[in-house]
Formats: sequence, structure tokens, C-alpha cells
Amino acid sequence: MPLTTDTSNTSLSWDVSEGHELERVGWPPNHDSDTFHLSDVVVTIKVSDTVTLENWVASNVYVTQNLQAPTHIQTIMIRSQPLTLEEAYAEALRLADLMALPKERIEQWYQERLVKGQSGFEQVNFIATRNDLEPALTLESAVSFNDEKPWILSLSVFWKDAN
Repeated sequence: MPLTTDTSNTSLSWDVSEGHELERVGWPPNHDSDTFHLSDVVVTIKVSDTVTLENWVASNVYVTQNLQAPTHIQTIMIRSQPLTLEEAYAEALRLADLMALPKERIEQWYQERLVKGQSGFEQVNFIATRNDLEPALTLESAVSFNDEKPWILSLSVFWKDAN
């Protein structure tokens, strides 16, 4: 799958299933930071033969360079738009199914949120991880600070190996 990044920053399509070199994500030439950031994009990313995230509306995408192997990516973090509790729960379950992530913490978080409502917000509320994969995958919830849609989901793709 070829790399396509819309120059208007409205959509991107990345395939990092066969490698995590900087050029696979359209890393800007002569970029003077170890992090590359995009805002308000629709993301399609192929992580492996079995995991492809398609048309996910993201408020922010952060790509971090691997400092030990400067031609490679260390992490891609994709953050959703603000969501209601029901939207966050449904999307978390969908993503957990897609990535074969454990659902126990997601279920526990949802049940606790139903009881607590919007009181007792914690900064991070659940984390579901697959460290046995390369790249590793993590899905977590966090507070959006938007009263109507108080939740965001954050998906991180992390390469343990430098190359």
C-alpha cells in the first residue's frame, strides 16, 4: 500500500506493516524535532496483516522518531475526537476486537463510569495492551475536558526494536 498523506491534513493513509521508516509516514524533510504532529485528520493505518484501522477521525496524530535509529519511527499515537461515554465504550470495544486487545479493563471502566458519572474523573481510565506484538499496541481512555463529550481514546503503536 503506497503512502498517501493529503497536504491539506484532512486525511492520511499509512502502511507500516512491513517497516517503520520515517518516509512511510511522510516525515517532513529537515524536520528539527523528534516529533511530527498532525491535527484533525481521518486516519487509515495498516499496522500488520491482521490489523488495519480505517477512516478513524482523529483530533491529533503524533509520530515520534526513534533516537537510537533516527531513520525509523518509535511511536505513532492517534487520539480520537471527544466522545460521549457510550461512543467511547462502543469504539473501545470495536478497536479491542480489531486488535485482539483484552476487554476486561474496558468493561470495568464502563461500569464504573455508569456509577460515578462525570464525577471522579481520572486522567487515564483504562489501558488495554498487546505487548506480545511487534509493533506493540495500546488503547487507553482519557478525559477530554469537553463537558458534552468528556472522553477521548488514544491508540499507540510502539516499535520495541530500533530497526
